[in-house]
Amino acid sequence: MAATTTSRLARRLAPALVAVALGGALSACGSSSTASSTTTTTSGSTASVGSLAALSASAKSATYQAVYNLTQSGKTSTVTFSQSPPKYLFKLSSGVLTINDGMHSYYCTSNKKCLQISSKSPIQAQLGLFDGTYFQSSVNAYNIAAPLLKLLHVTVSYSSATYGGQASQCMKVEYTKTSTSATYCLSSTGVLTYLSAGGTTFTLTSYTTSPPASDFTVPAGYTTVTIPSIS
Repeated sequence: MAATTTSRLARRLAPALVAVALGGALSACGSSSTASSTTTTTSGSTASVGSLAALSASAKSATYQAVYNLTQSGKTSTVTFSQSPPKYLFKLSSGVLTINDGMHSYYCTSNKKCLQISSKSPIQAQLGLFDGTYFQSSVNAYNIAAPLLKLLHVTVSYSSATYGGQASQCMKVEYTKTSTSATYCLSSTGVLTYLSAGGTTFTLTSYTTSPPASDFTVPAGYTTVTIPSIS
């Protein structure tokens, strides 16, 4: 999947926890006379909107490597995200990758050509999926919409699950009339373990708190070109 597609995906998934469920509910609001909102918690889960928002913020400073299966339009690919702040790696199975070595960012194409970029991170949108930024945006939207949710067929539920060997707390927002939903799961350290919205899913398959140092260097055999910073 192209990096630009991933960027659009990141922005679309950001508010999905609320918008996917709420969008359908709003369209039916005028014709509903028995609308209601419920919040449930399954056995083993102590999660809440507030606790998950706080948990997601901790991912920004965590050191780890996570590998995900990305399923979209019936196709599955692999996404690898490694982080040792301020260093990071974002890699697609297509061979496209972005690296920050702590000083510079590099965007590398599948033909092993890398551009050294001195300006803002070229994958700012994607980073939001992993550092909690977009989940927190969704929580803000949820808090604003909460009074309206009470008037609609929207449910918010919490559950426990395990992905990639990581015990996780999950939040699901669902518009029950159409079974449209979005689910977001975090590990005990705030790392994204599962995300499902709009027909797209991220599922954690492996995780380590010791990412290899090679994740944060341009791979051998790649050619690097520097682009001057634009003020």
